[in-house]
Amino acid sequence: MFDKVIGLMKELAPLGVSVAALMVAYNSYVISQNQLLISTKGVEPHFYVSEVPLYDEKTKSWYERELKVFNIAAPVANVNISVRSYYKINDYGEYGERWIPLSGYYYASFATGEPTGLLSTFKGMNNATKDFNATFVAYRDNNSDYHNVELEHMTYIDYQAYDGAKREVCFRNQVLVECSIVNGYRSSEAAPLELDGLTYEKLISKYKSL
Repeated sequence: MFDKVIGLMKELAPLGVSVAALMVAYNSYVISQNQLLISTKGVEPHFYVSEVPLYDEKTKSWYERELKVFNIAAPVANVNISVRSYYKINDYGEYGERWIPLSGYYYASFATGEPTGLLSTFKGMNNATKDFNATFVAYRDNNSDYHNVELEHMTYIDYQAYDGAKREVCFRNQVLVECSIVNGYRSSEAAPLELDGLTYEKLISKYKSL
């Protein structure tokens, strides 16, 4: 009986060694994959978008806003950044939700050319004041119809990654989103409204005409 057990153990020993070797190989693979992931993350950029309000001491108002794009991680090359602005309007009734492209909110772009830190600044002359005058309830010409008006900015960042691949990052306002969600807003069939001289009456007239 003892000899049979010894014989069985001798037969099973190579199998045990093979299983152990396989487990060691698998663990080594998992470790290498984790190390590769960590090293890859270490050479990826990290973008964020910030809207900065500017305050006028004379008028006591937040008269203007700037949109700034930063990269606080790995350097990037061949960066191209664009911003598209819209009014999202909804009367919750007859017309429903519609998006109107807006021109003139952020019309000036100043790129730093730097691979990290502040990459670009977008400006517009008195854009916050013009938006307020066109949308705030006190300026709605006593219009009794309720329309919810929201200003939306889509920021598109195209860049060259460390491996030479072309990549894209997108933001809706200051929130990082999947580009597939906002790429449809890059072009619109509707002609954009000019922020300069815009009134609530013009805005709603455009909304109802779409």
